[in-house]
Amino acid sequence: MKKHLLKLLFLLLANQVIVIGQDVGELKKLKSPKQMLKGKGISIKGSLSGTYNMYHANGLENRQSPYNYMFTGNFMIDIFNKIRMPVSFSYINQQASYVNPLSTSNLMPFGQPFNRISLKPKYKSVQLFLGTVSQTFTPYTLAGHRYQGVGLTFKDKDFPLYGSLMFGTLNQKVNPDTISPNKPSYQRKGMGIQLGYKIKQDFIELSMFSARDSYQPADMILDKYNLTPMSNMVSSIRFAKQLIKKFVWETEMSVSALSSDIRAVKNTNENFFKSFGGLYNTNASTSYFKAIHSSINYKSESYQVGAEYKRIDPKYQTFGSYYFVNDLELFGVKASGQMLDKKISLMGEIAQQHDNLDQTKPQTSNRIVGSLSVVYAPNDKVNLNASYSNFTAYSNFNPSLLYLAKARPLEALDTLNYRQVNQNIQANALWQLPSNNAKIHHQLTSSTVFQLGNDVLGGANNNNQLENINLTYGSTNEILKQSWSAGINYTQVTAPTLSTSLWGPMCSIAKSFLKEKLKLSLSGNYTFSSTLAILSSAQKANMLTTRLSSNYALSPNGILQLNASLLSKQSPSNESYGANFTELSFNIGYRHTFSVVDLKFK
Repeated sequence: MKKHLLKLLFLLLANQVIVIGQDVGELKKLKSPKQMLKGKGISIKGSLSGTYNMYHANGLENRQSPYNYMFTGNFMIDIFNKIRMPVSFSYINQQASYVNPLSTSNLMPFGQPFNRISLKPKYKSVQLFLGTVSQTFTPYTLAGHRYQGVGLTFKDKDFPLYGSLMFGTLNQKVNPDTISPNKPSYQRKGMGIQLGYKIKQDFIELSMFSARDSYQPADMILDKYNLTPMSNMVSSIRFAKQLIKKFVWETEMSVSALSSDIRAVKNTNENFFKSFGGLYNTNASTSYFKAIHSSINYKSESYQVGAEYKRIDPKYQTFGSYYFVNDLELFGVKASGQMLDKKISLMGEIAQQHDNLDQTKPQTSNRIVGSLSVVYAPNDKVNLNASYSNFTAYSNFNPSLLYLAKARPLEALDTLNYRQVNQNIQANALWQLPSNNAKIHHQLTSSTVFQLGNDVLGGANNNNQLENINLTYGSTNEILKQSWSAGINYTQVTAPTLSTSLWGPMCSIAKSFLKEKLKLSLSGNYTFSSTLAILSSAQKANMLTTRLSSNYALSPNGILQLNASLLSKQSPSNESYGANFTELSFNIGYRHTFSVVDLKFK
């Protein structure tokens, strides 16, 4: 694999020489070096920020660290408008603890490092990735997984060849800890390569990604955690071809080999193709999975139609992605277009899909899925849109008000945070109200969500219904440098054994002082909640949430920030919702922008 990486690196460098050669040809047309550098130069600019946070709770245990701080920085180095090098870093003093609302343990530390630094220098069509970064080849190979290492991409609009490289650590090793509930893990390193050739809309692209856990004999202790060292290699070919005018066919096919335990007995007679040309060591635990996604589209100036086919084997996965949907076969069509001088936009799709491709499940889910959305904007004052779908939809209204109100969340699980399958209807409206003054604006906004389907939570399918209505009125006065809004929110969820409702007013106000050097904003909402369960009386709770924010410009380059928030919960009954409590958080921060070097040739 390393030999192939070196070959691609040589190819990319060769392409780099070609590009530079083209630039040298342009330089010959210039009369003097002074003319060549005119208007260009060297600059180093960026920003630094630091935040100190304080937290206090009364009536319950602390949900976060009482004190913590964070530093972040961003730099941009620009040399003659040709070489650009962005640099960023972040540092947090605490060991990345967070509150898990579905656990009785208050703090759960992350297994992977939270502090990181990244560099992304760029020269013309070549970009280098250093530090903690991420890249994407295709959805079925490397798809945005963060790694610590080095990467390289080359892509020039005037040159048909392009490619990418990466090598680094995907996961750090986490040793077992009997005190911490955090799950241990092996160190996982990966490497990837991508090569492509493109002319106009036609292209062909080859991608390969490999990852392997580092294993030592001393790591046998991880077996009792049901953890085994694994390895994965994925190869993909992706291409597109313009068949006739305005018709484009695009397809991606990929194969993933996964070894669930690299310690298993090795295969003595490896197949050339199954071992990816000898680049992957297979053994008795190696399994193979396939994925294909193909589409054909017709596009004109006012509308677009297309069809697609997708098939992903059960258990298909790649170590280059955090989450992957598999065990799916789908065939669908889609269309979009505009009408009435682009005042109306329509978009819709319908597909037939099913799972259980290997016939190992006791039941197969086979259904017709689709969506339709309409946007109507007759002028710049009115915007209306509505959508319908029966795809899987996720909803989570006012999540902090739900799990914060329970001392033991597992005793009364929050049904406002669930996955709905089936009917989903949404509608939004924005109306800019008439005003006699061009610097005073008024607007009315509303949103409605209705969901009806099955709650796929805890392995049980239950019919659920969700309704949410929000209405807000807002005003902005550019003369007085102030704005305010007020509204009301209502949410109702009905399940077979539980019914929960939330409603209450909300408001906010913001104003600038001292020639806009000082900006203050205050927001708050008061929520009345009620939960009715079978064979129990209604449990009620009232919650007040307020937040105060302020920004003060100490200098043209420095901003001081002060923020405070309060959460208070009062309940007539403490049996289901837990004891009354109050939480207060406060943070102070400073952000400074700077320009260390800014040289330009005249």
